[in-house]
Amino acid sequence: MDLTVKKKLLLSFLGIALILGIWSIDRYGKGMDSNSVSKLSAANMDQISSSSENAKAAILEKENQLKENPGDANLRLELGNQYYDLASELQSSNPEEAVLDFNKAVTHYQEYLKTNNVLRVWVDLATAAYYGNDEATAENAFKKAIQIDSKDDQVHYKYGVFLFHSKKDYPGAVQEWKTALALNPSGQDAERIKRLISGLEAEIAAGQEK
Repeated sequence: MDLTVKKKLLLSFLGIALILGIWSIDRYGKGMDSNSVSKLSAANMDQISSSSENAKAAILEKENQLKENPGDANLRLELGNQYYDLASELQSSNPEEAVLDFNKAVTHYQEYLKTNNVLRVWVDLATAAYYGNDEATAENAFKKAIQIDSKDDQVHYKYGVFLFHSKKDYPGAVQEWKTALALNPSGQDAERIKRLISGLEAEIAAGQEK
């Protein structure tokens, strides 16, 4: 493959990766459409900072409650969700802190899952671990989620994102997205998934031909 073709393929992969990075940050079942993404991107830093400080205050209150009730699984889940959402908000303005908060979310989700085997929490654990740079935990959690319900389209979609970004397993990602599409062919993101599959398959085929 000559250098020009390699550059074109790299740019195409980066374009798909950018779409996935924006589209997949939300927690399980908490959608983020293109309008909400635009609003988030347009928010000024003061607004983001104010929102983050409010979130941190709420987290501190929950952490204090947890000290008084360390066995409260629901508090663990709430804290996991709060750290996840805070980390998502901080990814652009403070990526280092975002990674730390994603890992705190992972810790709380893991504690919750010791006594509760809930699909959506396994998915959120996997996604938080992925954004927290813990590939092993992410992959194990995705596989656990698929074991619980292999017919959940969001699980397969997000696992495909993980395979694309972390493993650079492009055929594997395509297969997961095809499974997600087959499970929910009329879902609100179906057309977007089709375009991603088509684009990535074309790039894989072009790379094999060169």
